[in-house]
Amino acid sequence: MFCPECESEYKDEILFCEDCRVSLIFELPEDVSLEEIKWVSLDTISGDIYAEMVKESLENAQIPCFIKTDFMISAYGVKGSGIPGTKSKIFVPDDYYDKAMEILDEMMDHD
Repeated sequence: MFCPECESEYKDEILFCEDCRVSLIFELPEDVSLEEIKWVSLDTISGDIYAEMVKESLENAQIPCFIKTDFMISAYGVKGSGIPGTKSKIFVPDDYYDKAMEILDEMMDHD
């Protein structure tokens, strides 16, 4: 068993990393250089607050991701969910796109 955060190895009987406070996984993912990853964009999200919420959910599902914000947010540090015209894009590796879209759809479903 391994900690996905600190990558410490544990005996099979242990299921939780006390240092990082996360559940252990059976094996660590294979290291891939960033140059080898094909990043794809999910749907555009209004405002950075919602983008941060989606990013946290993706990270909890162990999906690598990053946010690219528009000029108003990145240049001026304007924060908020309802600022007209502010948009954010979340990028994930191509291999994780379908699972990431499922999570995004669940979070943004307003029905």
